[in-house]
Order: sequence, then C-alpha cells, then structure tokens
Amino acid sequence: MELSFTVMPQSGKMKVIAKYKYYDITMPYFYLNRDVVFEKCICDGNETNIAPCLANHPMMEGYVVNKIAVPKFDDYMELHYSLVLSGETGSWPYVRERITTEFSLIRFETFCYPMFFDDWIGFNNPAFKLESIEINAPEGYTAITSVDTETNAGMINSAIAPYERVDYPFGQVYYLPSVSSEKRKNIENIIDFVFDYMKVHFGNREAKRTIFAVIPSGFGSFARSDSRTIFLDEQAFDSPENLGFAVHEFIHLDWNAQCKDSVQRARFFDEAFTCFFENRVMRKYLHENGYAGHDYGRRSVLDAVEAIQAGKYPLIPICQYGEHECGDLSYTIGALCMEKLNTLLGDKLFDGATDAFLYKYKGVAADFEDFCEAYKAFCSNEHQDKLSGFFDDWIYTCKGLKEHIKNHA
Repeated sequence: MELSFTVMPQSGKMKVIAKYKYYDITMPYFYLNRDVVFEKCICDGNETNIAPCLANHPMMEGYVVNKIAVPKFDDYMELHYSLVLSGETGSWPYVRERITTEFSLIRFETFCYPMFFDDWIGFNNPAFKLESIEINAPEGYTAITSVDTETNAGMINSAIAPYERVDYPFGQVYYLPSVSSEKRKNIENIIDFVFDYMKVHFGNREAKRTIFAVIPSGFGSFARSDSRTIFLDEQAFDSPENLGFAVHEFIHLDWNAQCKDSVQRARFFDEAFTCFFENRVMRKYLHENGYAGHDYGRRSVLDAVEAIQAGKYPLIPICQYGEHECGDLSYTIGALCMEKLNTLLGDKLFDGATDAFLYKYKGVAADFEDFCEAYKAFCSNEHQDKLSGFFDDWIYTCKGLKEHIKNHA
C-alpha cells in the first residue's frame, strides 16, 4: 500500500493517491469517506469505472461511508480522489478533522484512505502493509505524521500547521503560534518529573526521544506509542494543573500493558491505568492530596455515575465494557477501580504488583483473568482472599461500584 496526501490549507481540501497491490486486497470491497470526489481509478495501467454507494458502516453506528466494490485487476489498483475536511465527517464525535490555513488534522477515523476491514479485529490486525506514505504541505507548514509501525497499516494521523520546533532533552515540541514562550516554560520539568516518578513506582523504562505536536483545543489529545508521537491539546500549557494532559499521553507511551483483541474495546488496560497514574503523578507534582477533585482524566466519576443512572450507559461489570461499547467508563470507573485496588494493597505492594504486571504484559497480550491472576500471584497468601473478593466486586460484578455510590450519596 502506498499513500500520498497533498494538503491545500487555502482551499480546505486534500488530494489523495492510494495504490494497492493485488496481495494487499483482503476483502471484495472497501470503505472511504462519504464526501470523497473521485477523479479516476487505474487498474494495471488502465482507467476503470467504480461504483461507490453510501452505506452504514458496521463498526460505527450512525456513520455513513462510501462502500466500493474492488474492481478486477492482476497487479495494482490506484485511486485518485479529493476530499474537503470540514470537521464533520469523522466517525466519532470527538474527531473533528479539518483543513484550514491555521491548522489541519488528518486521523484514521476520517476514512480518508481505503479501509479494508469491517470489524474491530480486522481493524486491529490489518493484513496489508504500508510501503510508503507522504504528506505534502505548502511552504511554511510542517506535517507531523504518526504511522503505526507495528502493523504498518490502519492508523495514520497527521497534524499540519505553521509550527515552530523547539528541541528539548526529551525530544521536540512543535508549537502552534498561539502558545507563547511564557506558557512553554514548564513542559521540560513535567516530562522529567513524570518519567522519574513512573520509573521509580511502576517500572524502569529506557529514555527515548518523543515528539509533541501541539493541536488546538477541542481536537482531543492522543498518543501513538509505536512512533512515540503525542498530539497534545494546547490547553496543556495554560496552567500547572493542565499539564496533566501531557502527563497522561506521555504515560501511554511506556506504561500500558498489551491487551487481547477480546478486551481491547473495554479500554481498561490503557485508559483505566493511565488515568489512575496521571492522578498519582499530578497529586505529587502539585503537592496536593487531591487533583481536580479526583477528576480522572478530566472526566468526573460523579458524571459517569450520573450517566449510568440516567441510562446513558448500562450498569455492567468492567469486564463487559468492551462488548457493550462502554469503554469510555474506563477513564472514570476503571480508574476508580485501580484507586480502590491501590488502597486495598497499599502503595508498596500495589506498585510492585503493577510493575510486575506491566513488565510481563508489555509484549504479551492480557485479558481480565490475566490481570487478576498477576496481582494475586505477586501478593502473598494472606492477600489471596481479599483480592479474590475485590476482583469479584469490581471486575466481574458491579457490587463494588454500587457500594461506592451508596457511601458517597
């Protein structure tokens, strides 16, 4: 697979050339953004007609895409098309990809290049490989691009802006013009702090160069560990407390366990852990017992409970978050579970067990049973019964959450 994007900030659109070899094709059809304008399709050197049709995407309720049958070819298929990104064609509400003179964002959720999968297992384990990608931007603009180097497919993200690059011992930060020099002064200190804190408490990691690309507020910070690239909301520079945005994404790079496909959608092994870690780091950094009122990842446990009570989310055990598409609750209820486990074991024992779990499952995929057994295996016999009870109450049933709600009513 070869991809070429030419971004045109003045017109708000981009031109794309996507080339696929015969061996890349794993399905008889593929998906593309519903607003693409096709210019031509070339198969084995000859122009070929294609027939796009709008369809509901099976992975994302309410998201309409172009569904296109793969034409017959023997060697390669090459698609030429253009796409206007206005911020309203992404598949999830928080994804607001757009192209403007000030800032442009391309994310894989936009379906701006052909997607040859229609379930989450296929998405997480794509069969095709990305042989080359280029992002062409006008003079004066820099494109910060993150590509999934583990599978080489599926996840391509790029921020394009008139960036100013500043080098630090930990890597580079590409600043938007709106982030003043005064706001930039604490970033080096917080990155040093979180790295030192995390390696002392939850496992030593090799210091690696990291790239930060600042993005405007409202786009949602996110990190790509495979390319060590963090797309960071500019709000992170507004106050010492907001540095939690940077802490959160930096932790994602080195202190998440790998999880099995069957539990990936639960988001527990990345967001529950990371929101809890962020809370501990920031409480220490700010010299406070509380950090934003225990507002995990700036998403309140109270708000999550109210959403459950209002019927927005079902009242289900954490182990079922994935199958019910309730992974957002891992930011809050999942992080609360980790806090309760920390309280149960105490810092020394909890930190040791967590370090051991993260080390073991850095390269081996885990599920909830592995998670529970790892903590029990690390702890002595005297803790087995209370750990079994805890996991039954918080992971496999809702008893622990119900008790928490009752005690904080």
